[in-house]
Amino acid sequence: MAPFREPRNEVAYEGTYTDSFQAMNQGVFTNQSSIAVDKDMMIERHVGLKYYGGPVVQSVKVLPIFYGDVLYQQELHAFYEFAVKSPIMDILMTEYSPPDFPISHGSVLPALKISKNIQSMLDDSGDIKPFLRNLVSTGAIQPTVNTYFALHLAPGVNSSFLGGFACTDFCGYHGTIDVSDISAAQHLYYSVIPDQTGACQGSCGSSKDPFENLCSLATHQLAEVVTNPAIGLATKDAAPLAWYDINGKKGEISDFCNGKADTATDSNGKTWTVQKVWSNRLKRCISNYATAGSDSERLERREPQNKKSTKTTKTTKTTKTTTTKTTKTTTTKTTKTTTTKAYPKGGNISPTTTTSTKTTTKTTKTTTTTTTTKAAATTPNNAKNLNYYGGPVLAKINVVPIFYGAAADQSRTVDFYKYLVKSPYMDLMIQDSSVPAYPIEYGTVQSPVYITSNLKTSLDDEADIWPFLRNLVKTGVITPTEFSYFPIHFQPKVSIQMGGKGSCVYFCGYHGTIDISDISDYKYMYYGVLPDQAGDCMGGCGDSWDAFENMCSVASHEFAEALTDPGVGLSNAYADPLGWYNPDLGENADICNAMSKKVTDPDNGNVWTVQAIWSNTGGQCLIAPLDADPVVTTTAAPVATSKSSSSVVDAPSTTSQKAVTTTAKTTTASPQPTGSTGSDPTYYEGPILSYVYIYPIFYGSISDQEKLYNLYDALSFSPYMTLIGQEYSTADTTIGYGWINSPVSVTTSLKTTVDDVNDIVPMLKQMVTNGDIYPRANTYHPIHLAKGVQVTKGGLTSCVDFCSYHAAIDISDIGVTQFLYYSVIPDQTSCQAASTACSTAKTVFDATSAVISREFVNAVTNPAMGAVTSVTTPLVGWYHSTKGEVGNLCTEEVSFTDWYSRTWNVRKVWSRTLQKCVVSV
Repeated sequence: MAPFREPRNEVAYEGTYTDSFQAMNQGVFTNQSSIAVDKDMMIERHVGLKYYGGPVVQSVKVLPIFYGDVLYQQELHAFYEFAVKSPIMDILMTEYSPPDFPISHGSVLPALKISKNIQSMLDDSGDIKPFLRNLVSTGAIQPTVNTYFALHLAPGVNSSFLGGFACTDFCGYHGTIDVSDISAAQHLYYSVIPDQTGACQGSCGSSKDPFENLCSLATHQLAEVVTNPAIGLATKDAAPLAWYDINGKKGEISDFCNGKADTATDSNGKTWTVQKVWSNRLKRCISNYATAGSDSERLERREPQNKKSTKTTKTTKTTKTTTTKTTKTTTTKTTKTTTTKAYPKGGNISPTTTTSTKTTTKTTKTTTTTTTTKAAATTPNNAKNLNYYGGPVLAKINVVPIFYGAAADQSRTVDFYKYLVKSPYMDLMIQDSSVPAYPIEYGTVQSPVYITSNLKTSLDDEADIWPFLRNLVKTGVITPTEFSYFPIHFQPKVSIQMGGKGSCVYFCGYHGTIDISDISDYKYMYYGVLPDQAGDCMGGCGDSWDAFENMCSVASHEFAEALTDPGVGLSNAYADPLGWYNPDLGENADICNAMSKKVTDPDNGNVWTVQAIWSNTGGQCLIAPLDADPVVTTTAAPVATSKSSSSVVDAPSTTSQKAVTTTAKTTTASPQPTGSTGSDPTYYEGPILSYVYIYPIFYGSISDQEKLYNLYDALSFSPYMTLIGQEYSTADTTIGYGWINSPVSVTTSLKTTVDDVNDIVPMLKQMVTNGDIYPRANTYHPIHLAKGVQVTKGGLTSCVDFCSYHAAIDISDIGVTQFLYYSVIPDQTSCQAASTACSTAKTVFDATSAVISREFVNAVTNPAMGAVTSVTTPLVGWYHSTKGEVGNLCTEEVSFTDWYSRTWNVRKVWSRTLQKCVVSV
């Protein structure tokens, strides 16, 4: 069989891919340049590493082999001593330890020096592999499952790999050799790292110091050997492959971040150069959790920021088939410019880097998709809202599905569109997007068009889809009208290119516009492109494992945008034919990208998955109009009466701050929601956090920051989260796994006493205004206060009257969502000293962990509780009439082990299914 595909010169996450990248072949990446994507008409698929079941190196033992008079031998040995216990290893341990194979810190063995029979040229197959096998046969080295042989070459020693040469075609690689015939171990894991002076100087790293470039490259290989040591023997997407790109394109953990050097300091204060690695949790390149929230990296946050159109550079190079892997870092050269607008999964912008590429504006008159670069315009002051620019709106939308080949679920797809055109989803657009010239009404669905002949397996939008649609018009197969929308659903294994970018790799769907005035009574034709959501799209174009549900999510996204902004593809300014649009955030579905909910059709009981869209009226992402004005004037919040953990009543406030629920030691009773029976809470139709994005805020010097980060990771991605999702998902909202993102540290203007209304709320609003945090519908900000900092709330004091609290504040005037959800968690040292009311744990961290778990459960299941006046508002989530929120129903704390074998002290969660308090499913 052909060897598994593997990029030789690995490209960074922002890098480009070769056109010649073929299945089961290696891609060679050179002259890399960054891709800056604009979020307009497409949905980028999921990006990250997937575990395929192969081995990892659990306790790496690095054995450097110095071939000839290698420079920096002592320094390299010292570097490896640091690297195997560095923050880079902590990332590997935290995120890439399979359940049965936990990764730990490693060690370094004495180096092996080769001083005889030194060759000036070494070929991988002809020389290096026989050389390493000979070392095994003679007993010079002894491979084990944990041993990694880093082969460093002396100056003047070149190496070749399938016709490519070190420092010209690659900078290093790692591979695997089967040594089961000569060793007790089955495999030998090795890398080849050429000297970084001479020909490599300046081409394999950005530093002028060859040793710094050498350390960066050594980090690259170390991380990949630990997480994917047997790549050289893999022939398919399965074991012995371990951690590899979920899309099969970008390679391994270091490939995503190739050439992204950073510095790290050891315990003695010495600074080393390392290369960043990919973090699945943070969705970006990092070198240290503790510094992952620095200003330089905040621009890479997963949530939407500015999305101006940007040109990108793309390189092309052919490649050969091989079994090992090589790397190279090069400078950027612009070779080809295209316009790309893509939507990442979850409504987030891909990390972007400005390069030497040229940006221009180009508009095609007759046939255009939504990749047109918009002319500059002033961003509206109200960042959350869509503006109407005078273009057409499909006021009486007539959906005509086109099934290209054996498209999946054709009958159900037609039924889905029939639901959409007369659903509360339409009511929302009727409410928000109707204008005098285009008053929106319920729509219709026409009989589908079936394409069964002259089918292609690969289509380009401009070269194939436009002529295909125009031909359907010419031949009378379809008859576009002013309000027609033609979504094209493709059969499996059909790839689509748009602007040089491929379906299921760069986008999940898009909609476009064609000028057909020369062949039709109507000027424009509006269409959508919906690739099959199984196969390569599966897992990347939706959070469901049901391809049809993901298709519905993508289809509703394009439906809503085509209805409210059908002419966007022909726009080159913020004016007609542009319809409803936000210059920073895109169209109504862009702002809420991938925020999907399940809805039930009351007419027939069918359950559909629909993506939310932005509502100017509701001030948030919705799938139906709000029943009442969401901006509430509050007097008091519902509370419970338990002494150990309850809610506190807030007096009316003259500020915009809403009433806040807290975890208190003592309180008095207050009016409660009705409807709960027995031990089960009741769902009051308010928001819950479907896929929580946790952004911790550290106020002052916080102890155990890394442990806190790992705790939030465990809470949001573990059986604990599975339990919450199983018990408290609703018909409309599925609670799934969340993400822990880089913390934000507040280090200036600190106080020893802070008040919620006077200090916390203004601080949060300022952080939103400054762009330090980006609250969305599913974002949760736990604020951790440093030791010695006391917080007051409504006249009550932390550790005296309460242990912690969570709240919601209205940020609709400054943000792109209505509420910011947060909690305040004081340092538990003072709380422990006062009494044991906050936790029964013996250590401060375990007590903190218990408090965190309680607030986390409450925030997920009832995030807007602090903003309610009564249960008649649509803001109360899960609540018990006498016991309060879900996190307060169980007081027992228990030791909980997560998927990475880390143990935490957490509070149990009430199971409505089992009718008892449990810690996991």
